[in-house]
Amino acid sequence: MSTEHVSGQVTIVGGFDSPDKARAAMRSAGLRGIDGDHLALDRATSSIRPRRRGVDRRLTAWISRRVFAASLGGSVLGAVVALVVTSVLGSTATTIWESAVLSALAGFVVGFLFGGISAFPLTPALADTFEEDQGALRLVVRTSSPDEAQAAVQALQAAGAAWVNREE
Repeated sequence: MSTEHVSGQVTIVGGFDSPDKARAAMRSAGLRGIDGDHLALDRATSSIRPRRRGVDRRLTAWISRRVFAASLGGSVLGAVVALVVTSVLGSTATTIWESAVLSALAGFVVGFLFGGISAFPLTPALADTFEEDQGALRLVVRTSSPDEAQAAVQALQAAGAAWVNREE
């Protein structure tokens, strides 16, 4: 069966988790009057593109380093600011150290958030890394008949398709 799209043709695609469900959908489609020549079964693509795995690891490591550095910097800055402010105000030694520790924790959180947000590159290449996992097998039905298209949708749903898409 040709994979080209013909004007006026409707394409129904359903995803199945197992070959048994896909075969059941093909039988159901045949019982509903859909010609076997209009059916095509193929494997769905992997949910993670293998060529991108190395890029993903490097990106994760780079973001982790940025987050760690920003968190550490935020902790040090928070503690130093607290020490200076409480020393200038003439606080007791206990208050100075409590303020330094709490400010260091607050600085860590702020640095963690800032480092994570500023380090994350929002690029089209990043969005291209993952694909939606849509079942292990795809059953494609191409027809120019609206009645046959509706019957195909019903057959795929009745057979337990994980998802069904209709393209005009």
